[in-house]
Amino acid sequence: MTLPEIILYCLLSALCSFLSYTVLLTKRLRLHQYAILFLYLTANFYILFQTGYYIIGIFTMFSSAAILLFFLKEHYIWNLCLIFIGYLISACLNNLLLSAITSLGLFTYEDLGTQYANLFSLFFAVFLFIFLYLLRKIIYCYLHITDYFDMPKIFRLGIFTECTLSVLLYIFNIQNGHSAGYSDSSLLYNTLLFILIIFINLVLLIICSDTVKKEATQKYLEHQQKLSSDYIKTLENMNNEIKTFRHDYKNILCSISGYLREDKIDELKRYMSTQIQSADSLYDSQIMWSGLSSIEPLEFRVFLFEKLLYGLSQKLHIFVSADPQLSIVNINSTDLIRLLGIYLDNAFEAAVLSEERQIILSLHTGQHSTIITLENTFSGSLTISDLSAKGFSTKGRSHGIGLTSAGQILQKYKNIVSGTSIDKNRFIKRLEICE
Repeated sequence: MTLPEIILYCLLSALCSFLSYTVLLTKRLRLHQYAILFLYLTANFYILFQTGYYIIGIFTMFSSAAILLFFLKEHYIWNLCLIFIGYLISACLNNLLLSAITSLGLFTYEDLGTQYANLFSLFFAVFLFIFLYLLRKIIYCYLHITDYFDMPKIFRLGIFTECTLSVLLYIFNIQNGHSAGYSDSSLLYNTLLFILIIFINLVLLIICSDTVKKEATQKYLEHQQKLSSDYIKTLENMNNEIKTFRHDYKNILCSISGYLREDKIDELKRYMSTQIQSADSLYDSQIMWSGLSSIEPLEFRVFLFEKLLYGLSQKLHIFVSADPQLSIVNINSTDLIRLLGIYLDNAFEAAVLSEERQIILSLHTGQHSTIITLENTFSGSLTISDLSAKGFSTKGRSHGIGLTSAGQILQKYKNIVSGTSIDKNRFIKRLEICE
């Protein structure tokens, strides 16, 4: 082959590998990232062609996978599995096409490897792209593979192990068969058997995935049912408290009348302080619940109410405001509860030690986002630089894990903007959850 033919062959070989690695990925890369990968593959295939060392091809596959994972920066296990699956499909289809063409007597292996190498590579690149494109449509649009991204880690590791072993088995059994002197019929038989094994394993994995997904859905429904039950019990308790207070207020008035007739003003003041405090507590809880009643999802609403009730029990002055029909999306409800739980715990601990003992929580809808603002009073001195220190806590050593955990949760979401400010003796935490 002449130098231009060699370069064309390397470009076409790189194109085939490029398609097998990238078409099935969970997201598209930027144009310059595609260019870097393609040039890297072309250079490696040129070295492979000049040296003939097959180990370079294996190195190229694994190093290309590492480059892609570096570019993607998400769903590492799933993307690595998809890269391996693309490689296996490409290798098996290549062997099947070669065997089919030679079996029909159209060309020999020698002709396809020399005289018609570039023509076959071009045909195979088009065929591979069509096949992988249709496969991508199936796994993303019909099988909804993205629904399985949040499966338990042990399940994802199982799929990764399956794909890795399949690649290694193919490399050492099928590809090395050429150098070991296997006949063409044996290689074709092994390839077909290998494809059958992969197909059976994929079917079993899909069945297992559906089973795990159904179990997760069932647990979620049970959790939602428990939240609904807790929600109803909370409403019933509030209703009972109101009925009890209405039933007792006539007796309270009679008692007040008795204190006045006896002219026992000091005793009346003490009696009134206890009764008014009980009424204020009931009134505060009603006001707070009415402010949270339209927040979705339900589990977050119930969590906020229970958390703020605890704050009221600590004699804190809590003010809540929320937009009507506020629905918080684009964040997992469990992560949202953990995040606000950490911030509320810190706010309660700081406010209890302050003179004002004040907490202000607001939840409002922006133009394309939901804004949550939590404000609390504190005593002493505090700066933003103190909070940025890892493990910082006003409670001393072995504390301060909460803010670190909150930071780890925020790192999972690129659509959340977190801000912190201090105004005199008021600490303000702001979260903006963008669409």
